[in-house]
Amino acid sequence: MKWLETVTRMYREATAEAGPEGAERQDTFMVVSARIATEISAGRLTYELDTFIRSELMRVDESDGKKADAILRVAATGQGVFEITDELLDVVVTLGAGRRKAWRDVTASDLRDMDTVRYRNLRNAQLAYDVWRESYDAALPVLVRFGTFGAAAEGGGFPPKAAEHEQARAA
Repeated sequence: MKWLETVTRMYREATAEAGPEGAERQDTFMVVSARIATEISAGRLTYELDTFIRSELMRVDESDGKKADAILRVAATGQGVFEITDELLDVVVTLGAGRRKAWRDVTASDLRDMDTVRYRNLRNAQLAYDVWRESYDAALPVLVRFGTFGAAAEGGGFPPKAAEHEQARAA
C-alpha cells in the first residue's frame, strides 16, 4: 500500500524534523499536506480513492461520536444551549459492535447499549493505563539517566532490567 506507507513516512519525517522540541500536530499536518500535494502534482504519488473515502468516513464517524455525547449531556442536564433541529437529530451515535444509528431513532435499549460500551471502554482504558504506568515507571529512570529515548536505546538502557544487570556486572 504505497499511499499509506508514503503518508506514514512523510508524517514521521516531518515530525522528526522538529527535533527535541517536538511539533504541533496542525503544523505537521500542513507541512505533510503540502509535500503530498507536490508529490501528487509531480506524478510521483497517486492516492487510492477507496482509502481516502474510508479515511474521511472514519473522521466523520469519530466527529459525530463526540457530538453525540455532548448532545446527550446537554439534553439530559440542560447545561448548555442548543436547539433540537433535524441536523442535530441526524448526528450518528455509536451503539456498539459496529452498529450506528441517528439520534432521532435512539431507544432506551440503545441508550443502555451505549452505556455498556462506554463502561467497557472505561475498563479497557484503565487496564491500558495500568500497563502504560508500569512501562512508564520502568522507563522514566532510564530516560532521566540517558536524557532521551534514542540515547537510552543506543546506550543499552533498554530493557531496563538488562541495563541494570550490565551495571551490576560491571561493578
